[in-house]
Parts: sequence; structure tokens; C-alpha cells
Amino acid sequence: MKKIILILTLISFFRVFFATHTELTEDEAYYWVWAQNPDLSYFDHPPLIAYSILISTKIFGNNELGVRFPAILYSFLAGILIFLISGKEIYSVLLALSFLILDVGGVITTPDTPLVLFSLLFFFLMQNEKFLLAGIALGLALLSKYQAILLLPLYIFYLRKNLKNLRFYLSPLIALFIFIPVIFWNFEHQFTSFKFQLHHGYAGSFNLSYPLKYILDTILVLTPPLSLVVVYFAIKKTIKLNNKLLLFMVWFPWIFFFISSFKGRPEANWPCISYAFLPVLISGDYKKVNNKLRDFLLILSYILISLIHLHAIKPFIPLK
Repeated sequence: MKKIILILTLISFFRVFFATHTELTEDEAYYWVWAQNPDLSYFDHPPLIAYSILISTKIFGNNELGVRFPAILYSFLAGILIFLISGKEIYSVLLALSFLILDVGGVITTPDTPLVLFSLLFFFLMQNEKFLLAGIALGLALLSKYQAILLLPLYIFYLRKNLKNLRFYLSPLIALFIFIPVIFWNFEHQFTSFKFQLHHGYAGSFNLSYPLKYILDTILVLTPPLSLVVVYFAIKKTIKLNNKLLLFMVWFPWIFFFISSFKGRPEANWPCISYAFLPVLISGDYKKVNNKLRDFLLILSYILISLIHLHAIKPFIPLK
């Protein structure tokens, strides 16, 4: 555990440097405006990201670090959970740090970062049968992003074993109770947020290029060429049906948005829950890869991600 905390701490210091040397994205500025106007919910998303920025800016000020510190903190905690869920397999964290999508989420503040953290926490607590705490984690995931609804079927895996366990049934009720303010806000605003999300993802017309783009985005956000090896091991695990719980966490959100991509243009970050559990699923197999190839792919991914960060700080790659 000490080694993982050291690695994550060093990465966090780098992210603080990046956060303070680059301007906010348009989305981050948008969420900062939310934070200046606290409410029960908002047009695009539930309110947790706004509350996080509000607290952070009270501590660090209305600056880049104030807005981005929640992403840095949540990603640090998510890294620890990935390590614990994987059975303390160090390669789970090393793989997570090599995924571009998770790296970006570790410094750019969006609703995806708390969603990933509380999805991992929900799974970890369910795994350890801490059902009341799991309900709180699920509620916080729902306050992060509506996609957390995809976590609910996880209860089915635990139903048979806990038919007579009152805490098991209280768990989703606790999550619902935490989410009630968002429902109330939507009721007061003609359910505009729910309608927007449904229209945003599923109201388009059929376009074959969208699912193809979705697959290509998956390869890109997992950092090629490592992503090709990652996908190979994920498919291998699926064929063998190793660890059905983790397979569900990886594939269910990804397939859900793949199907939706036939009716609307998908965004690369939508299956972020899948990408958070992917390193946990495959880390055991990945560490068995030939040492030189295994380390080369990881180092290459870190170099590529570092170059992207450096370019964001001081552009040097001719993109036009």
C-alpha cells in the first residue's frame, strides 16, 4: 500500500503543476459558474461537481487549482480503490495511470471523476457486504452523473445470498433518498434535465459511423498501442467468464452506450465506469506478459500522455 500511495502522491503533484499552468476548459468554467449558484441540480447534470468546486474554491480560491483540485483528489482516492478491489495488484494502478481517459479525468474537473470514484466505492462496499455504506456511495454516484443508474443491476448479483438481510434492501433506498433533491429539482423544472439527457444520447437517427467512432474512441482513450493489448485481455477474460462481477462492471456500461450509439453521436467519456474497472479486470493477466513488452507498453503510454500534457502547457506539436 505504501508504494501505491507514493506513486499516486507523485502523480498528484504533477497534476497540481499541470492544473496551475494551463487554462480551464470551457466545461470547467461552466461548472465553476454552477458553483457560484448552488442549487439542488442543474440542466446538464446533478449537483455534486458544483458542490465539489464550491468547497475547493473556498479553500484554494477562484483559480485553476481551486476548480481542478476535486479531480486530483477524487482520482487519488479512485487509484487506492482500484488497488484494493484488484486484491492489491500493483499493475491495476499502473494500467489505470496509463489510460488517457482516466489521466485526463485526474486533472480536468468533470462529473465523470466523482462518478468513477463513487462507482468504485459502491462496488468495493458491496463486495465487502457493507450495504448501508454502499447505498450512500451509490447515492453520491447518482449525484455525480445520471449514468450511475447503470450500477443498480449490481444488486442482482447479491440478491440470492441476502434475501433475508434488511440492510441489503435499505441500501438502494438510501441511494434514492440521497437522490431525492435532484428528482425534486427536475419536478420543479418540468423534468428538463432528464429530458435533455434522453435527447442528448438517444434521439438521433441511425448512422453507422457513430458505433464505428465509438469503437475507435475506445481504442484511443485507452492509449494505443497498449489499448490493443488491453482489449485482447478483456475479451479473453470474457470468453473464460472469469469474475462475472467485474465483467459486468466493464461490459454493461460499454455495451449500453454502444447500443445507444446507433441512435445518437456518442462521446468518448460516456463509458468511463467501464474504463475504471478495466485495469482491475485484466491486471492479473497483464503482469504475466513478457517483462520487456509489458514495461515497454506502459512506459510508451506514459511518454505519450506526458507529451500531451507538455503540449497543453506549451504547444510544440504542429496540429494544423
